[in-house]
Amino acid sequence: MRAGWCLAYFFLGGGICTGRAATETVLHSFSGGADGGFPFAGLIADDSGNLYGTAWGGGNAGTGCDALGCGLVFRVGPDGAFTALHIFGGDADGGNPSAALLRDQAGNLYGTTARGGPKGYGTVFRIDAVGHETILHSFLGGHDDGVDPAGPLISDQAGNLFGTTNGGGAANAGIMFELVANKADGTMTERVLHDFGGGQDGAHPNSGGLAADNADNFYGTTAAGGAAGKGTIFRMSLHGPETVLHSFTGGDGALPLGGLVFDGYGSFYGTTFQPGTIFKLAPRGTVTTEYRWHAPADGAFPQANMVADAGANLIGTNSAGGARGGGTVFMVTPGRKGDAKYTVIYSFASGAQPVAGVMIAKDRKLYGTTLTGGASHKGSVYVISP
Repeated sequence: MRAGWCLAYFFLGGGICTGRAATETVLHSFSGGADGGFPFAGLIADDSGNLYGTAWGGGNAGTGCDALGCGLVFRVGPDGAFTALHIFGGDADGGNPSAALLRDQAGNLYGTTARGGPKGYGTVFRIDAVGHETILHSFLGGHDDGVDPAGPLISDQAGNLFGTTNGGGAANAGIMFELVANKADGTMTERVLHDFGGGQDGAHPNSGGLAADNADNFYGTTAAGGAAGKGTIFRMSLHGPETVLHSFTGGDGALPLGGLVFDGYGSFYGTTFQPGTIFKLAPRGTVTTEYRWHAPADGAFPQANMVADAGANLIGTNSAGGARGGGTVFMVTPGRKGDAKYTVIYSFASGAQPVAGVMIAKDRKLYGTTLTGGASHKGSVYVISP
């Protein structure tokens, strides 16, 4: 089903709609130079309306990074002013961040780089309010540590950080890790919580990262492994072993590249890349298909986490397809019997590639990034308005 922005904006809490179509405003077009380029990750915001994100490329052409540059951390103000908060230098400094940031109450930003560190296997970093960077952990690979921390971090109330790596560990299938905060000196110590074994255990936890419930359980997806080798949904408790909750078969979707979103009522939702589906993980562990993409105009190849609005609608992106071929922003209203209502909110122009998800801001507009859109085709920061 396709519908206009009026329906979607009404569900987002925007009030009475005037019938206008959704519009995109580009807040910043990356040049691939000093302002970075190719943002794989989405955005976060502070209370003043500033947006924060990472650009995978551009910035310095340091060693140990991709040829397109080492990337950076940026801020975009409410007035559209762009600031590069930290430009990665490669090697020990890290390089090529591909995950969204985490912000604490003091204004510190936490994130990961896919490269850099002593072994070149990636880092976890903190950037303070004035742009000073501290490397909290450098991944060493091998049997005891991870490689390529592609997903975003989450934290608990004690300030400990949790995340996953795509590779490393005994089977080179990735790990789940905790960085334990040392309150005395601000350092952090890594603890490997789970070493993915590949096979039915799942392999290569993806860039969607982890989600948590209210009982100290963490949930995520792996892009491979499981009984059919097409990916899994897993649960990990701090007080027990990992449990594979579902193995995708292909008929119910395959290759879940995004993470999960908690609806606040005990259920989690996510997407599979190909074939494209939206699935629901119920509190008792049952997995059902809520929606299956079938028309190119509705979008294709979802890669990112969805977000839930105040009305329990799910908002997400497709990296391709849509009326103009460049991907879509969509909304899904889950049904009680798998009869979800699907709405295309906006279709991007060809070449945009919104591989990251959107953020619902206080103004109820949708903010996000495109990987290769913008004036220079090196990516953009955009806002979708009614």
